[in-house]
This record gives sequence, C-alpha cells and structure tokens, in this order.
Amino acid sequence: MIQNVPQARTNKFLQGAVLLTAAGIITKGLSAIYRVPYQNIVGDIGFYIYQQIYPFLAIVMVLSTTGFPVILSKLLNEYSDGSNFKNIRKILVVCFSFFALISLFSFTSLFLGADKLARWMGDPKLALLLKAAACSFLFFPFISMLRGVFQSCHEMLPVSLSQIVEQAIRVGAFLSITCYFVYKGFDLYETAAGAIFSSLIGYIGAFMLLLVYWKKRVPLPLSRSSKEAAVSVKKILTKLLIYTVTFCLTSMLMIFMQLADSFQLYKLMVNSGADPEAAKIAKGIYDRGQPLLQVGTVAATSLALSLVPLISSFRHKAFQYIQQHVALSFKICLIVAIGATAGLISIIEQVDFMLFADTKGAGVLSVFSISILFSSVAITSAGILQGVNETVWPALSVLAGVAVKILLNECFIPFFHTYGAALATVCGYGVVCLLNLAVLNRKKYKLASFKAVWKMIGSAVVMFLSIKLYFFLFDFFISDETRMSASIQSLTAVVFGAAVYMFFIIQSAIFTGKEIESLPFKNKLVCLISAWKERKENG
Repeated sequence: MIQNVPQARTNKFLQGAVLLTAAGIITKGLSAIYRVPYQNIVGDIGFYIYQQIYPFLAIVMVLSTTGFPVILSKLLNEYSDGSNFKNIRKILVVCFSFFALISLFSFTSLFLGADKLARWMGDPKLALLLKAAACSFLFFPFISMLRGVFQSCHEMLPVSLSQIVEQAIRVGAFLSITCYFVYKGFDLYETAAGAIFSSLIGYIGAFMLLLVYWKKRVPLPLSRSSKEAAVSVKKILTKLLIYTVTFCLTSMLMIFMQLADSFQLYKLMVNSGADPEAAKIAKGIYDRGQPLLQVGTVAATSLALSLVPLISSFRHKAFQYIQQHVALSFKICLIVAIGATAGLISIIEQVDFMLFADTKGAGVLSVFSISILFSSVAITSAGILQGVNETVWPALSVLAGVAVKILLNECFIPFFHTYGAALATVCGYGVVCLLNLAVLNRKKYKLASFKAVWKMIGSAVVMFLSIKLYFFLFDFFISDETRMSASIQSLTAVVFGAAVYMFFIIQSAIFTGKEIESLPFKNKLVCLISAWKERKENG
C-alpha cells in the first residue's frame, strides 16, 4: 500500500537508496563493458555505426529507470495518503496516458523521420538503425509504471532487480546477435541493426520480472474508497511537465553530449575535407572514450550520490546538518574524480591497447578523459541541488553546457577533428560543473576548501608520476609489446596507483572526524588512519 512513513521511513528509504545505487553501478558497468567486446568483433567502423545510434537507446533507458519511475513515485507520495483509491487511480491513468503519448510520439517521429535524421548525421545508411531504435520507445511506459508504483512504496528490490535483469539480458542478447550476424556475413549496418533489437528482449525480461513481483504483492489498495479524488488532472499534468523537464533533462547530460557528436562530428569532418571512411574510423576511435568515461564517472559519483537521499530526507533539519553531508558528498566525488582522471590519463596507452588491441586512440582519449572530472562534479552537484529541492537550476545548467558543446563542436571539429570534439566535450561538462557550483555557493553551501583540493591534486600528481616510473621499470625489465603485457601493466598499475593515491589522501587528513563517522566504510578508514598515526609516532 502506498503510504506516508513518518518515523520508520528514513531507514527503509536509505536501504532502498543503497539498493538502487548498487543496481545503478551494475547496470552502468554492464552498459560500459559490453561495448569493448563489440568493438573487438566489428572494428572501429562497426563501433562508429552503433555509437551513432546509442544515444537514442540511452534516452529510453534513462526514461524507464531514473526518469518516469521517479516522477510517478513522487506524484503518488505527494497526492496520495494510501487510502484514496480514486486519487491513486487518477494519478496512474494520467501518468500512463502522458507516458504513452510521449512513447508514441517518440516512436513515430524517429521511425518516420529516420531517413531525414540519417542525412543530418551525414550517413544515410543509419536510417535502418534509427528505425530499429525507434521500437524501444514503445516499451518504456509499461516498465516505468510498474517501477514507479514499487518505488512509491519504497519497495526497491523489484526495481533494482528489474534494472539488472534488463541490462544483463540486453548485453547477452546484444553480443550473441552480433556474433551470429557477423558469422552469417551480414554487413556492419545490418549487424548493428540486429543487435539493437536486443534492447527489446531486455525490456520484455524486465517487464516479466516486475509482473511476477506484482502478482506476489500488489502494492496498491484493492478496496475502492468512497472518497472523491482530491487532485485535479490539471495539477497532475503541470507537475508531470515540470518534473519531466527538470529530472529527465538533468539525467540525460551525458546522452546529450554524445548526441551532439552523433550529429556533428562525422558530418563536420567530411565537410572539412576528410575521407568518409577515415572519418568513420576516427569517430569509432573517438567513441572508445565513452565506456571509459562512463566507468570513471560511475566510480566517482556512486558513493557521493548515495548520500544525496540522506540530504533530501533531512532537508527540514538545521542548515548546518545538511551542510555537513553536502560537503562530504562533494569531497568524496572530488577525491575519486581527480584520482580517476589522473589515473586513466597515466595508463591510457596501455588501457587502449588492452581493450582495443592498438593505441590509435591514446592521444585523443587523454584529452577526453579530463571529462571524467567535470562530468562527475556536474552530476554530483546536480544531485545535491535536487536533494535540497533545487531542481530547476541543474536542468538549466545542462542546457547551457550542451549549447556550449554544440557551438564549440562547430568551431573546433573542422580544424582539430576528434581532438576538437574531445575539447568541446570537456568545456561543455566544465560549464555545467561551474554553473551548478555557482548555485550551491549562492545558497551558502560550503563544499571543499582550496587547501583540501590542492592536497587532492598533489596526491594525484604523485600517483601519476609513480605510475609512469612503474611503467618505465616494467618496460626496462620486461620488453614485451603484446596485448597480454599491456593488460598486466594496466591492471597492476590500477592497484598500485590507487594504493599510492589513497596513502597520500589519508596522510593529508582531508576528512574531518565528523565526516569519517558519516562514511559507509568508516571502520576500515579509522583503522588505516590509526595504523598510520601509530607508525608515524613510533617511527
């Protein structure tokens, strides 16, 4: 039953947040990882073809996970006390109608406009793939409704499992279909179109799982109340529109950046004189950075954003209490983001060889990797703003950042090609980051001191130099330029670099005593700090 939970709400709310965070890490990890074997199977041109269409598939994924389910959940909790069946029914009917309308409009526009969109991208052969991607939009209203109802009751297990099952089925079907099509001799465009249909299989699997949980426990009141619906259709629609713009826009930051490249990078390179085949290969190499960016950003934002529900649930408490958790979320994000950015740049050549069998993308990926820092801060700061009930500013900052990305693409790509696109991406994320931080500063939230930030940067520089020294010694004693050697170098460097970085972070005493008490891994961190202090005193 949908209910207001005054006292016990916090524990269940936070447990649900942990489940959703874990599901988000797993699904985003799978979403990043499966593109590596796909590139290995179809090559850079095949990867270019799929990545041109991927943003459209990602939009559906966002709408059915962090978009519409969250919106429906908020509306049910705002306008229902759990006993007014007519109120609940009106909200469900209006929301489903709204979702279905967007679904049909998106499907029709993308399917019928596929040829025109493909020409705008500069590659008419992409029309077949756009039509295949359009079919994905037909499924999200049903999945969104079920997830939203469970989420409104704080029943996060079905929601989390459905996300993991959906992604696992999609990845398995995607790679299986790809291998089959390549084996049967289909061309790269047909192979990508066939693989795109794996999304439909994933949605069906998630829908079936949610139905099983629904039959086990229907989370809605079955008895028809005599109460009249207290909420009007106009009010529901107004909230729906506001939430759709604010929550969905903010969630789609990374997708919009990729979408800009889909429409601009290849076309601008060809228009500036590049050979079409060479431009496709260059775009495919450039797109190697997308899974790396996704993994780095997930690592940097997941732990920080897991504290945002806590900020949201305590936003009526004293400002100082909220300030403590805001500062902690931001500090965690910065530590991981700075470390991930510096670490990836230091090992990018070895990682490129390990994952993609050559080092063609090392240069442009080094520039692109800077996006990890700015995108992580942008996403975390947007989450913090939403947690303190500031939902409009993050959406506006996303629009500004995407506008900067599009403008700089037009300026940079004709001259610098993929390097220009990478630089435009960094600048776009940087704008979103700065605007969100400016709003937090205007709201009087203190984030991290310059002294703490310089300590993080110093630790990252030491890590970077340590990894480069490690690679120098590795190559001096083991001169083996194979993919296996690159894999060993990359994986051992990650462990070594992380150990060096964390050693200097702990030594720098960046976290205060109160902040350490709020961390989920506080016991281990306290032990490490205590051991370090004892050794320092005895040494």
